[in-house]
Amino acid sequence: MIIAGGTDYTSSDSGDPLINFYTAVTRKSPYGVAEEWNGQEKITREEALRMLTLDAAYAAFEEDIKGSIEGW
Repeated sequence: MIIAGGTDYTSSDSGDPLINFYTAVTRKSPYGVAEEWNGQEKITREEALRMLTLDAAYAAFEEDIKGSIEGW
């Protein structure tokens, strides 16, 4: 299953993709709040990186021009 990530969700009010990466991997608030958000939904760093790069480009039909620096 392809799951695309992005920076337009409420967990990333700043638009910073590192916040989305952090919340996907830890399932915790980026603002120091102690509670965990559905901890069983944590993903690995590798899965988060793919979700925010390759899979996001695929979802936008731009996988031929975005998402990877492979081959540069």
